[in-house]
Parts: sequence; C-alpha cells; structure tokens
Amino acid sequence: MGARSFSSLVLCALASASVWAQSSLSPQAQLWLRPHVTRAVPEAGQPVTAYVMQPDGSLATVHATPAVLTGLAATGEVRYLHLTTAPQPMLDKARPEAGVERIREGEALERAYTGKGVIVGIVDAGFDYTHPAFRHPVDGSLRIARVWEQGTESFEGCHAPEGFGYGIEMTEAEDILRAQADATINSHGTHVAAIAAGSDTYMEGAWQGTAPGADIVLVSLDQRVTTQADITNAVQYIFDYATEVGKPCVVNLSLGNHDGPHDGTSFFDRMADGMQGPGRLIVGAAGNHHKDAFHLCRTFQSAEDAPLRTFLSFKTAPSRDSHGGMVQLWAEKGMELEVELSAYSTFNKKDMVSVPVYPAEGIQTVKLGSYATGTLEVASEVNPLNGKLNVVIRSALTSVRNNYAVALTVRPKGAGTVDVWADNTWLALDDRDVEGFTRPTDASTIAEIGGTGKRILTVGAYVTRNDFQTSLGTGTLDETVGALGSFSSQGPTADGRVKPEVTAPGCYIVSALSAYDASGTKQVAFTARQDDQTWEYGYMQGTSMSAPFVTGVVATWLEANPQLTPEQLKDIVASTARRDAFTGGLPAGGSPAWGFGKVDAYAGLLQCIEASPVRGVEAGDGLRLDLTLQGRLLQVTFPEDLSRATLTVYSPQGATCAQAHCGTVPAGTTRTLSLSHLPRGMYLLEVKTARGRKVVRFPVNH
Repeated sequence: MGARSFSSLVLCALASASVWAQSSLSPQAQLWLRPHVTRAVPEAGQPVTAYVMQPDGSLATVHATPAVLTGLAATGEVRYLHLTTAPQPMLDKARPEAGVERIREGEALERAYTGKGVIVGIVDAGFDYTHPAFRHPVDGSLRIARVWEQGTESFEGCHAPEGFGYGIEMTEAEDILRAQADATINSHGTHVAAIAAGSDTYMEGAWQGTAPGADIVLVSLDQRVTTQADITNAVQYIFDYATEVGKPCVVNLSLGNHDGPHDGTSFFDRMADGMQGPGRLIVGAAGNHHKDAFHLCRTFQSAEDAPLRTFLSFKTAPSRDSHGGMVQLWAEKGMELEVELSAYSTFNKKDMVSVPVYPAEGIQTVKLGSYATGTLEVASEVNPLNGKLNVVIRSALTSVRNNYAVALTVRPKGAGTVDVWADNTWLALDDRDVEGFTRPTDASTIAEIGGTGKRILTVGAYVTRNDFQTSLGTGTLDETVGALGSFSSQGPTADGRVKPEVTAPGCYIVSALSAYDASGTKQVAFTARQDDQTWEYGYMQGTSMSAPFVTGVVATWLEANPQLTPEQLKDIVASTARRDAFTGGLPAGGSPAWGFGKVDAYAGLLQCIEASPVRGVEAGDGLRLDLTLQGRLLQVTFPEDLSRATLTVYSPQGATCAQAHCGTVPAGTTRTLSLSHLPRGMYLLEVKTARGRKVVRFPVNH
C-alpha cells in the first residue's frame, strides 16, 4: 500500500461521516480503475498515488498499482479511495515594480532581506540542478539542499525518502550535481525556481529571484502518472525537511487542474490546509484559463426551470490515437436532479439518441449509436467530504460524425446550484450557437491545487513586459503593461471566497532555463558563458510565474517573522496590496480578478517586522533584550536583572520622540512605550543600561 503508513500522513479529519457514499471508490477511482485502458488511465502495472479515508475518518495517501488499490478497496480496509487527474504546469522589470529592490537594498531598514534562513520549496518538473541560479554567488556552492525525484526508480547511492517509499532522494550536493537534471522535456521547474530564489550574478543580478538568499528544496513530479496526492506528499516532504533543520518554509505550487469541487473541500485542499501553520505556508497559482470556456454555474429556483444544456467541445478531435477527457458535475448538498447524454443533430436541431445517466447506480457505459464511435462512461456519488452530488463523465469516444455533437442536459427536480467543469485539457463546453444551449461566459475559472485551498495564498498575474526579443526575432504580446494578464484565472471559488487574493508580475518574465531542455520550445532571451558552459535565460508567462514571484517575497517576510501564519499572511497582503489606475477601486473584501491588488513586497515586509519580535538584541556586555511592536506600542522585555535602564525613541533626524526611565528592573520585566503620536516611518530605539548601550532601527507602519 505504499511505504508511508496511514497514521503518519493523517493531517485533518472529517467533521462528519453522515454523508458516507455506498461505494468505497470515488467516481474518478471507479472510472480510472476499470479494466480497459485509455490515455487518461495509468497502465495496469504502473503505481499511482491515491487519497484514502481511513476508518476513523482521517485522510492519508497511498502509493500502489491500480490492482492493489482495487484490492484495498474491496477489503474494506479503507472507507473511501479517491484518484485524481494529473496537474498542468501553470525579472528585471518585475522586481522594482513590486518593491522587491527596496527589500534587497535594505532601504530604511536595519538590514537587507533576501530570504536567508528560510526554506523555499518548489514542486514542479523540468529542473536544471546545475544552473548558476542555484549556487551561492560568493563561493559557487550549491543552494539546493534536497531533491526528491518522484518518478526516478533508481540512482546510484540514493534511495526513496523515508516514509514515502517511491522515487529517489538526493541529500548531498555531489549527487544533485551528478544527476544534472530531472527531465529533458521542459524548463518549467527551472524557470519557476529561479523566479522565487535564483541567485546568479549574470548582468549584475538582473535575473535574480525575489529570495536569492533562501535555501532550496525541489520535488520533481513524475509527469507520467502524477496525481494530486503526489503533490500532497511533496508538500509534506518539504515541510518535514524544514522541521528537521528548524527553519520556516514556504512552498510554491505553479500547478493546477479542474478535478474537484473548487470549494476548498477536496482531499488536496483539506490536507494542504492541515499542513500549514506558523512558519509553514503555501503559495499557489490561480491558473491561466480566464479566456477558456469550460465552467458553467446555474442556480435553479424550482423543478419548473428550463434545463441546463451544453455541448461537450473536443479541444483535440477524438481519434483512436487521441481520446480522453472528463467532465464533472457538482450539485448543491441535498439537491435532486436528472442528467442525460445525447447525440444531437446540429442540422435537424434535435436529439437523435438520449441516454439517462443519473439517477443511476454503478458505472454507466453510454453508446451514442451510429453517431459516434467509442463510449462515454459515467459514475456518481454523494461526496463524503462535502455532501454534494458528484457526477463524473469520462470520454472514450474516438470519433463523432459530422453535423452531430454530444449534448449534456441537467434537469432540476427542485431548487439548487449546479457547477459543471470540463477538464479544459481534452474537453471544454460550448453552445454551438444553438438556442436553448449555454456557453460559459463569466463563470469562475480558478484552478484546483493552487487556487481553491482556504489557507493557500493564491496569486493572479499582471503584465510588466509585453515585448520580447529572441534569436528567432522580436515581437509584442497582445497585453497591456500594468493590466491584468488576459489569461489570469479569476474567482470566486465555488463557495464564494475571493480568489486570487493578490496579483504579481507574470508576463513576460525572464528567468533561468534548463540547459538539458531538448523540447525545442524555449524562448531564449539571453545566454551567458561560465565554466565553459552556456547558460540560458528566457521568457515565460502565466500565473506559474507570478506565484513564485510571491513565494520569494513571502520568504523574505518569513525571514522577518519566522512564525508568520497563513491567516496573518493573508491579512498582510490585504492591507498592503497596491491599487492603481489598472486595478481601480476594489471592494473591501477584494475582487475576483485582482484580489486585494498588486503585491507590495516592501510594505508587507514592514508589517512583518512590526508584528515580529526583534529577539536577542544586544544591549551591551552580553545582555540581550526582546523587542516587540504591537500596533503602536513598543514593548521591551528584560530577561535579566538590570539597573539604570533608559529607553529612548528617536526620529531619523535625531529628535527625541519618546522616552522611559526604567530604573532597576527584575528579570522578565516588560516596559512599554506608546508610539501613537508618531507618523509612519523608520525610527531608532536607544537602550541604555548599566552594562552598555544599543541602538536598533524599527518601522512604524500604522
């Protein structure tokens, strides 16, 4: 069942088991584990990672072959088993625009902030471990502390990480450099990791990331069979390492798909929310799907309302060599409805064959007569995590006749809201200009994995560059500098929460590329020679780029406040995000496009400094003090008995702003200075004691 025990992966529990489904397999698992194979299903002997609910209601992951998973469900050893589909991968101008340079230069700060002492975790694929972006500029040593390649079966001297049982872990720099790279099919992971934490000095550091001083941990996904459960394991692996070395950590997820309820109740979201806490944060991409038509939402008032009808739109014409795709329907808890699939004549404007698929028990295999070859398969359940009806339709059609289309019809039997999500990789939704059918227009396009968790910070993308120059030529994108990227997915989530919470530069971003990428799709902007090797930097755009930009920013905030919580992070983002002519005036609760605005790295850092104790400040002769800002109250705690203590706050110009003569204070005493009369800015605190003098700089940000 996989090497990691269930008990060691329990991260959250269900509030109730009253909505427990009859089957121990989710609809997706029922369809994936069918005997026949399509391109959407793993090979029979290929292990996959699934989510399971244990008998006590807790959640975990298990790594095994489909045959073993089927047997596990049959034994009743688990209450519920769920399989998910694979995720899709989602600075020179960007850093100054978002205030990162002010942090890097230590403007009006006691020191510069680079993410030093913080772990930046990247879950992705397409990593070049040897790129200068991941080396210390001074001595050239490797900054990558750990690598877990989930899809690598063997590598000399390396084994699967303890507690997970698959892939190989590299813990030594010599092994990581010997491996060179994880894949030759893309540069996505290299580009993303360098945006967050790149440290190379090429062109005076023009392409450095937002946290060039952070430690790096990489998890390379197996691009053949990765599921959301593998990503859950990857996040846990990174957090485990951060705990081992005693450092705060932020994990970047530039990944997404549309397999799930989009309301924060999925296995992935619940477990990701449970893993986070003080000094354990996740930043995710909103998705790049704003222009895509794959989501419909309809609220029915009664059974008398007209049905919801739409066509399945094949993004790639189905054939024997290219077929697959999934559509999911999620209905409000307690809602009753009917679902049918039909072959519709676009010439005669009528259904030629109609097949009811819900209500029904078990897997329904749908054939559309002579109008299509292949089948559609349907499975359904009342989901045990949220109580919603979930109907899953998987296509194994290999052709559809000309002038015919596959129609989906949802008929209400009462009031309630229904969401229909196509996977947007194989299938979309369309009305084909037929009366009575619906095409997606303004429905949410926010993605699962990075975009729906309640404690994940989700990031959209705006434009800081719209031109490019490569060896193949120059050009200009159809994007406006300063505006929201036309591709950037928008919320809200299915349960009405604002997503994304913030936006960041995501178009057109220059960052490191993999020297081992043989895909032929690289957009190379610059090359550099070092150690007799050519290193490349190139363009990419998407929320896959804006998310790591914020991940690096959050690393600098964790450097200032290592105990930063997901809730504090979101509060800081909401209160400091910038608004301009492009964002316009945003609602107090944020907007579904911009969230709370554009990330402001500097203003956010000031709040982190203000909220975090300045621990261990030396006040002469080895005495150390703890300083804390709570709103506009400066608190100084003396850990030892002390005499002749005086606290004085000065403006940057040297004027005395506040003073307290403390006299003799016992160990553990706290003295408070009110700063309510001071305007925003940086100030100096002078601490004089019988044992010496110390001056520290601190911000007043409210």
